[in-house]
Parts: sequence; structure tokens; C-alpha cells
Amino acid sequence: MNEKIPNFIEAKNEYLGLPFDPLREFEKLKQTPKKERRHAVGAFKERLMAQREESAMAEDELLAVFRKNPDDSNANILSSVNKRIAGHGLSEAEQKFYRDTAEEMIARRILLKKIRKENPENRQLFKKLFGFSPAGAIRIEVGPLNLRVIIETLNDFARIRGGGYLKNRPSTKREREDAVFIGGHTLNSTHVPGLDHAVILINRSEQTKEIMEEADVNMSYRGILAHEEQHVVNEFITEKKIAAYLGGIAHLEAGGTDGELIKAALLLTRKYEIEWKFKNEVLAFVRGGTRFDDIKEQLLDDRGAYSTDYCFAVVRRGLKRALGDSFAGQKDLIELLIKKILGSELRRIKKRALDAVEALWKQGLSREHIVSLLQSEPLFRWPNFARRYSNYINKTTNETTKKEF
Repeated sequence: MNEKIPNFIEAKNEYLGLPFDPLREFEKLKQTPKKERRHAVGAFKERLMAQREESAMAEDELLAVFRKNPDDSNANILSSVNKRIAGHGLSEAEQKFYRDTAEEMIARRILLKKIRKENPENRQLFKKLFGFSPAGAIRIEVGPLNLRVIIETLNDFARIRGGGYLKNRPSTKREREDAVFIGGHTLNSTHVPGLDHAVILINRSEQTKEIMEEADVNMSYRGILAHEEQHVVNEFITEKKIAAYLGGIAHLEAGGTDGELIKAALLLTRKYEIEWKFKNEVLAFVRGGTRFDDIKEQLLDDRGAYSTDYCFAVVRRGLKRALGDSFAGQKDLIELLIKKILGSELRRIKKRALDAVEALWKQGLSREHIVSLLQSEPLFRWPNFARRYSNYINKTTNETTKKEF
């Protein structure tokens, strides 16, 4: 299948400045004499991998500042961020990206503290957020970048996770049946303005604990929290870096046959909605400490959260947004193309991405560093990135060993 997709170089240049201009360097490669080209290409890849390593380390440093002392003064936080990222050879554009992100994180922290101060009682704040009083015990903690709502009654958790709180209705039987298998959830919105993607639900109901213990699944508070907090980090870093691609879905130029237009929209939707959602979920599982076998089982199971039916539904919504009025008259063609293009590829895409994560894990990298490395990479580039990065690490290690001897 011939697809028009951004290549590795274009993707890097699109949403973040680099310490060297990859497009200019790539043009130089074209002019390099054939005899020298192989060496030049190898050197270029090494520089790019080195830059990704430094960028990932800068991201780790940024998050470490907030986790260590989120209530430090704004000036001290920004000073710490500047000092920590300054030693990683980043371009001014990259440094500005991390400084701007730090300022956004500071603003989020100020808002969280203000809301907590105005609503000191847990049940009072719960009702403010969700519009109803909880039936069971709850606790609310203020994290560095989120509110953590610990819920001990399945009905309360299901009502919020299922969206019933937004429509002033109780949870449904289906929502309760689904919720019993869910340890945590990050909300898109609440009744309080400014808290989009800033509220984490932690399900500590007895029903869920029993089921997870029987299934031998890690459901520790720390594991669930780390998983959901990664979704919050994604909002500040990953979503901003990939936003330009997602915006392209809504601005397709009309032209060609209906089939060509739908196919183009379908490919974009697959890459920048399904793959983007799946990518964030994988990173959250990795960050949360879930075993790799469990990650694969949960995310590759066609009855799970990323089932074929779910992915098809996401694509339909994306196509409807992209195609507008023409969507209604093309449903049969759309369904045919969805099944033809997506049906055989979904599992392969997901499996290759998970294999890439495992390859980096086998290099001895920490979970946190794996997340930082992959956060900026589109999902379809993970296998190539893992291979190139592993080669880069192996070569660097071998050269260091030779020097020592």
C-alpha cells in the first residue's frame, strides 16, 4: 500500500526544533559523493539518535523538578528547569519548548492549589467537580499536576468514568460491569473550568481488588497513579508535539474520486487518532510498572479497550469530521475501505509497537527513560527508532569499552 506519510526527518522538524537542521543536513546528504554517502548517512543517524537521547534526558529533568518540589517559587522552578536542560545541547527552539511547558505546569499547579483552598473538605470538592455527593468513602489529594480522586465505591467510580455525572444520571449496569476491571481513569473534563485532563480517578473498590487479585494483575496505588499521571504528562508534552498532525484531518483538500478522498482521510485518521491514542496508552502502562506480558495481553486482546470495534468507531468519527456532508452518502464505501485498510493492519501495528518497547527494555533502560524517548516519536516509527537507538547504544558502548582497554 502506497501511503503519503511524514518521514522520520519531517516528523522531527514539524513539531520541535533541533540542535541541527535535519532538512538542511538531508539535502547535503543528497549532494554527497556516492562513495562517501554511506558514511555520511551513518553519521547523520548517529547525531539524530544522540539528540533524541539528550532531549529525552531534558524531559526527565523537567519532570523531576516538579516531582521534587512542586511548591517552590515560580522563579526557582524556572531557574532549575533552565539549568537542568542547559547541559543537553538542545537548540534554542527546544529549550523554549521546555521553558514554555514549565510555565504551563506552574499555571496548572497554581489553579489546583486555589481550587483545593476554596474547597478544603473532600466531599465538598467532590460535589463541586462532579455535581453529586458520593455514596461511599472518597479521598482527594493534590498532586504536582493533577487532583487524585480515590474512590472506594464502584458505583461512584462507574458514574464518573461512564460520563453519568455530566448528564446528572446514575451509572448504568454496563458501566458498572466495565468499571470493575478498571483501576484508574483520567477525565477529559469536570464541572470546574480549567481542569481538563487534570483529574485522575483511582478505583479502590472491593470488587475491583478481588478481581485483580484473582487475575494476578498489579493494582497497587502507586502503579495506577503512575499510569494515569503519564496521561497528564502526555497532555503537556506529547499532545502539543503531535497536534499539527491531528489538525490535518479536518483540513483535507477536496479532490480526486470519492474513494481516493476517503482513503486519504482514513489513513490520516488511523495514524493520528488511533495510533496516537494507542501510543499514549502504551506509555502509561509502561510508566505504571505493568509487566510487559500483561501490557500485551490487555492491549492486544480484541475484547479489550483497543478492540477492532473500538478502533473502527474512532475512524468513523474521524471520517465524519473530515468529510462533512459527503460522509452520509458514502457509508457503504466507507465501511468497505475501513475493513480493507484497517482490518488486517491493526493488530500488526500494535504488536510491532509493543515489540519496540520491549527491545528498548532489553537494552537495560528504565521505564521512565523509555517513555521519554518514545514520547516524541509517532507510533508507526517506533520499530525503526528502537532498532536505530539500539544500534546507537551498542556502538557507543563498544567504543567506550575499546577506549578503556
